[in-house]
Amino acid sequence: MASDEDDQRVPLKEQLRLFRRLAVPYFEQAEGAKLQFALLLLLVLIDAGVSVVFSYVGRDFYSALSAKDQALFIEKTANFAVGLAVATPLTVLFRFQRSRLALNWRAWMTTELARQYCTDQTFYQIELDPRVDNPDQRLTEDIKAFTAVSLDFGIDLMTSVIDLVSFSGILYSIYPELFYVIFAYATFGTLTTLQLGKTLVGQNAQVLLREANLRYSLVRLRENAESIAFYGGEAQEAREVRDRLEGAVEGRRAVLGTQRNLEFFTTAYRYAIQILPVLVVSPLYFAGTIELGVITQSSGAFNSILDDLSLIVNEFEGISRFSAGLRRLTAFGDSAAPSTPPVPAPPSPSPLPFRALAIDDLSLLTPDGSRLLFANVSLTVRCGEHLLVTGQSGAGKSSMLRAIAGLWTRGSGIVTRPLTADTMFLPQRPYCALGSLRQQLVYPRPLEEWSGAEWTGTDDALLRALGEVQLTRLASEGTAGLDAVRDWADELSLGEQQRLSIARVLLRKPRLAILDEATSALDLENEALLYNALGQLEGLTYLSVGHRPSLLNFHASRLRLYGVERTPCYAVETIG
Repeated sequence: MASDEDDQRVPLKEQLRLFRRLAVPYFEQAEGAKLQFALLLLLVLIDAGVSVVFSYVGRDFYSALSAKDQALFIEKTANFAVGLAVATPLTVLFRFQRSRLALNWRAWMTTELARQYCTDQTFYQIELDPRVDNPDQRLTEDIKAFTAVSLDFGIDLMTSVIDLVSFSGILYSIYPELFYVIFAYATFGTLTTLQLGKTLVGQNAQVLLREANLRYSLVRLRENAESIAFYGGEAQEAREVRDRLEGAVEGRRAVLGTQRNLEFFTTAYRYAIQILPVLVVSPLYFAGTIELGVITQSSGAFNSILDDLSLIVNEFEGISRFSAGLRRLTAFGDSAAPSTPPVPAPPSPSPLPFRALAIDDLSLLTPDGSRLLFANVSLTVRCGEHLLVTGQSGAGKSSMLRAIAGLWTRGSGIVTRPLTADTMFLPQRPYCALGSLRQQLVYPRPLEEWSGAEWTGTDDALLRALGEVQLTRLASEGTAGLDAVRDWADELSLGEQQRLSIARVLLRKPRLAILDEATSALDLENEALLYNALGQLEGLTYLSVGHRPSLLNFHASRLRLYGVERTPCYAVETIG
């Protein structure tokens, strides 16, 4: 559902402040951005000059035609052809530079926001924030619209100012009364448009949200196709897609209704200007004071100035969509920007010389702070020891791991563990990255680090790790098989994905591995094989969450979580 913010009207001053926050960094930080913008400004001036020159060329052309002077007409036609030959490449270059700058701006802005989004687990925190929906759309469609509309509207505004100065002199010299009429007409049009279309901003924000939700439901359907097929949940999924589609269509209908009412006025407004300047200056023509070419020039100048003064009228629908996207993009940028840690200080990892893990008086709440999960938990795990975490569903087992990882930070206490580079977390459903089998095995490190001085890794090591976790079928093609690129999340069963995640541990050799139901999809024989392989890694300590009694065979101690209803809410005991 949309938040209340979508329906609030943001004052113009605040929208300008938000725009500056998003727009200025590119021109301050990106290499060559100022030069590209300066070139665009130069081409804007040239394009405006071309328009003024053509107003005089067109005037002389029609005056020669009206005078029925064939020689003069041919001369003015030749002048028009020369002007066209000069103006065409200049206009094309202007449009090309505008599009190129928009593309470069979009690329830089997307890269910067994506960098913030992928830094310090911001993407995870945003998922927990109900105020920011559909971050993928904000990183793609909203940025694309922001950069394109910003440049288009900014250039239109600059061109309008230049044209206003240039053509006002022309129009005032022809007939001062026409100059006053145009200002009165433009003011009337702008005020009426603002009044008729004031609800479009909120309506467009609703459309953006509902269409993004519709796309998200279709993505979820695709990503969970097999599970849905097993459940036979097609009917419910179809109903969900239909409901979201109806919401998007309903929002679009509301926009169409407002646009219809607005266009009743704007269409009549645009049609009227075709004859209004001619009506005003026609008495001078009938009196013989001016020529036909002067009428065409005054009409062109009138229309040009009116377009400049009617920028709000002509671009109101686009501006309303831009305003809605601006608020969404700013909210995303605020969430993705680095922030200071909350108070009280959250659990945080620190280097540890002799112990693998230490938890001191740890209390944890859900990210929204609505529920206490456990309180005052303290324990120490020495290097080489292995801890099993058990408890009833909802007792906080997985939440404990999130606290150790630093993902959930709402609470108090101290968590001390090896540095992130020496720690690995294995979720129940492993993540399979896009790319080759080789990239799956060394994830999350880049391939360059695998073959670099730190790891001194080889393909033989990768193949050996696959063999240790019983994924020999993937290693059967040797080195060539490591370069195979497939949809590994779809290619591998959950059990095979869990074996792959254990292979990552064997290759990386961390000091601490934390397994959240990481062998739940395996039979007991393969589970034992993988835990034995982990036990043979020198210097490794692992912590497991699980329910199977068989896990007791691979751990020296157990942490029981009972839930906050019991005091104390936990117990640590030796297994044996």
